[in-house]
Amino acid sequence: MNKYADLHIHSSHSDGVLTPREIMERARRRRLKAISITDHDTLNGSFEALKIADEYDVEVLPGIEFSCEFEGHDIHVIAYFKNKDLSGLDDVLNHLRKKRIDRAYKMAEKFKDIGIDIPINEIIENNESIGRPHFARELLKQGIVKSFEEAFERYLTPGMPCYVSKEKLTVSEGIQMIHSFNGAAILAHPGLIDDELVIEKLIVEEFDGFEVYHPKHTQKDKLRFYGICKNKNLLVTGGSDFHQEDTSKKNQIGGEKLTYSYVENIYKFLSKK
Repeated sequence: MNKYADLHIHSSHSDGVLTPREIMERARRRRLKAISITDHDTLNGSFEALKIADEYDVEVLPGIEFSCEFEGHDIHVIAYFKNKDLSGLDDVLNHLRKKRIDRAYKMAEKFKDIGIDIPINEIIENNESIGRPHFARELLKQGIVKSFEEAFERYLTPGMPCYVSKEKLTVSEGIQMIHSFNGAAILAHPGLIDDELVIEKLIVEEFDGFEVYHPKHTQKDKLRFYGICKNKNLLVTGGSDFHQEDTSKKNQIGGEKLTYSYVENIYKFLSKK
């Protein structure tokens, strides 16, 4: 019987809605062998899950997702780490989270300018790593929009009235930083990058693997990036990119998954660091 893993999950420590314990409960219910909580700019979700991993009989691979910049494109990079002390990362993560807060205040001001009051201090106080989904949820709560998608399309994407770009590491800086802490640097959901030339350039960056399995990847995407990983001897990863429970089965924990053998390959890779 095959064992499976979901290595791309967001918790309430960043822009997900479930706590790490709730995530672990669902992972056990869906018979996953391993998960990774890959919150934005924080490892605290991973560490919280690690503490209760034995209770749920679900392995936890510490992870984190970074937003990086490459030739004007927002590129997401996932890092996986050994189960060990990563306190040295704190300074980097604290700096990135501060930049998120600065950006959030600017976005709240833009909403105020168009007559929408966002309780930004309350949102910041109750969320560790703030991002655009927090604004989308507030717009839903106030009845200003009817869906997450509408919130992003009307207000929160580049060119829309309340969008503010955030300061990012370059892709090269992100990879180097991850490697400096003996982690594996993974190009997240490359099939969502809308510039073929950028994809071709990213392929030759020093990534350790690609996220092949993702809910928004087509079968063609999966075959393409799986082939690249095999040809370049890179790690194959994947997961649901879970944020909240909705009507899409693939976006649920374990909805998009990979066989456990790929997780073992990540463990082997990290053990050599």
